[in-house]
Amino acid sequence: SGGLDVLEIMRNIHIFVARYNYNLNTQVFVERSFDQAHLNTINIEHISNSIRTHGTGMMNTTVNFTYQYLIRQFRIFSEFLYDDHIKSRLVKDARFFREKREDLDNRFPYARGEKFLRDIRKLGVSENGLTFLDQFRRLVTEIGNALGYVRMVRSGGLHHTSNAIQFLPDLEHVVNFEELVEEAKLSQETKLSAANLDRVINGLTQNFAEGTDYFKILVSVFVKVFSSSNYGHLKHFIVIVPPLTINFIEKMISHKEKLTKKAGRTEASFTDDGFALGLAYILKVLEPKRCF
Repeated sequence: SGGLDVLEIMRNIHIFVARYNYNLNTQVFVERSFDQAHLNTINIEHISNSIRTHGTGMMNTTVNFTYQYLIRQFRIFSEFLYDDHIKSRLVKDARFFREKREDLDNRFPYARGEKFLRDIRKLGVSENGLTFLDQFRRLVTEIGNALGYVRMVRSGGLHHTSNAIQFLPDLEHVVNFEELVEEAKLSQETKLSAANLDRVINGLTQNFAEGTDYFKILVSVFVKVFSSSNYGHLKHFIVIVPPLTINFIEKMISHKEKLTKKAGRTEASFTDDGFALGLAYILKVLEPKRCF
C-alpha cells in the first residue's frame, strides 16, 4: 500500500504533526488513538513509494516546508517564554538553582518541578482540560514530530536510492554511456538518451554516497537567529525542562494505562517520541552549554 502521500503530508504538516505520534526506534508514525477501531500508520516504505512516484527533488521541498513550519512554531515558543507569569517563575527558579546548586549537587529538585506544575494549573485550563504547560509540551512534541518526519523522508530517500542502485554492478567504476555512444558513432537521439541515463546514474550514486544531513541545516539556521540579543529570554528554557519532563511522563503513564481500557474520547498511546526529539533539538538550537 502506498499509504498517505508525502506531498499531501508536506502541504498539511501542521495537521499531520498534531494527529500522529512518532516512534524513534522503528521510524513509524502512528495516528493518535481516540477510541477508533483502526489506526493509520506511516513508515519508511510509504515514504520510499512516494519518492519513487514524485522523484527525489521533493525531499528538499519537504525540508523547506518544515523550515517554514518551525518558524511559526518557534514564534509561539518565544511568546510563551516571554509571558510575564511564566518568565517571572522561571527567573525565580533559575536564581534558586544558582544559589543552591552546590548543596543540590547540580540536580534540580523534583519537588520544585512538581510545584511548578501546580502553580501553572492555577493560571487556568483550556476547554479540553489542558494547562498552559500541557499546551507547551504539545508544542515541543509537534516540533519533534516535524523533525521526525524529515528524518523519515531522508531514510525513505536512502531506501529508494538503494533499491534503484542495486542494478548497477559497480559503484566505484560507473560506465559513461554517452562516451560509449560517441565511440560507436550512433544517432543523436541515442546520444541524448545515453546522456539522460548518465545524469540519472550520477544522481543516484551521489545521493547514495552523500545523503544530505537535513538536521544540521535546520540546526544551523536557527542557531544564528537565536544568538541575537532579541531572544535573550529563551535562555530560561532549561529551567522549564524538569517540570516539562514530569508533565510528559505523567501524560505517557496515563495514555498507556488507557490502552487496555475503553478510553472513550480520551487519548491512548504507547509511543510519543516527538517530545524527546523536539526537546533535544531545542536544546541544541539554543546552545545552553554554559548553563549546565
